[in-house]
Amino acid sequence: MEKIIDQEIRSKALITAPLHANQHAYRAGRSTNTALYQQTSEIQNSLDSGEMTLCAFLYIEGAFDNASHGSVVRALEKSNVAPTMRRWIEAVLRTRIAETTSGGTSIRLSTTRGCPQEGVLSPLLWSIVVDELLVLLTNNGIRCQGYADDIVIIARGKFVSTLCDLLQRGLGQAKGWCNSVGLNINPLKTTIVPFTRRRSLPGLRNLTLGGREIVMTNMVKYLGLTLDSTLRWKQHIDLTMVKATKALMVCNRLAGRSWGC
Repeated sequence: MEKIIDQEIRSKALITAPLHANQHAYRAGRSTNTALYQQTSEIQNSLDSGEMTLCAFLYIEGAFDNASHGSVVRALEKSNVAPTMRRWIEAVLRTRIAETTSGGTSIRLSTTRGCPQEGVLSPLLWSIVVDELLVLLTNNGIRCQGYADDIVIIARGKFVSTLCDLLQRGLGQAKGWCNSVGLNINPLKTTIVPFTRRRSLPGLRNLTLGGREIVMTNMVKYLGLTLDSTLRWKQHIDLTMVKATKALMVCNRLAGRSWGC
């Protein structure tokens, strides 16, 4: 039944009310490759133009598990999903039972938030929910893109202080949206990277999220790639070589000096 509902939503509701163009997960023709291409192209273009791109890589805690059921239903309604489907999905979410055993005693609890783990519909439901955030940021003049729960807020331009102001505004809006749907952005695991080849960055300042400073660093691991602040790929190549060398050594130990010959 979930597969039927999934196909129905994709073939009807999301045709009339499509997801944000910068959402790359769980969509035909989109993947981590398209997300990475869009992100790195944006950064490379800014570097070639002598600009800076300030990016915040958000860490949303337990996105799939913590989104409120009300936020899911509201997002489905905004996406013009048929009322009968909305009611069916809401019933599935609200009647779920979580069971655990403690000290030989079985405990059963009704769930009040989150989507079923490994549920067929869960990825689509999250995509529809988080679409609200991408639309909110875009409508307020802030660039962004998403892959599942990996959301990036992007500020690009020549004036560092202006980029800091813009990114700080985006962080505040993202925080407010997360609060409204029962989610939380962890400022300790959220990372900001200034992508630039300038030697001096007057006006660059620490940004905050919920009153706590966010770590600013010169590289970040995003969707499997290590992006350094100059986009020269040295760190990514070095880390890949280390992993490949370790894998080769393991194979060597297993196969012996003759490699099984």
